[in-house]
Amino acid sequence: MSRKEKIFRGIRNLSVRKTIILYLAVSLICSFLLSAVLTGLAGRIQRAIWWKYTDQESYFEAVEGERGYLAEIKRPPAWEMSPLDSGISEVCVFLETYGVLILAMTGSCCAVFLFYRHKLKGPLRSLRKPPGGLPGRIWILR
Repeated sequence: MSRKEKIFRGIRNLSVRKTIILYLAVSLICSFLLSAVLTGLAGRIQRAIWWKYTDQESYFEAVEGERGYLAEIKRPPAWEMSPLDSGISEVCVFLETYGVLILAMTGSCCAVFLFYRHKLKGPLRSLRKPPGGLPGRIWILR
């Protein structure tokens, strides 16, 4: 038996409590990493759009005069930008603000769905099969 098979067997044989914790931990770590990438990408796109509407000469003068501080690119008003650039900028603001929340919730829902599918679906299905062939009733054996 290979090492990979041993790992998968160990994961399959985890208790219900440990399995849900593992699924949620993996999903939240992946969600937060993905949201960090998404937030960084949205900020970079936003600054690229704002750079088109910035007076570049005055920006470089401000950078040279700051002495160790970084000058920030100011957000231009929406009426100065084209409708496409304004829309993209607003989507980027939304993703920067709510991206972490949306991805964390989506990841948690996927983890719960996978937990149900892999750990609970089979045992619940076997509980619905009535003993003695009486259809339509849920039997819980004590």
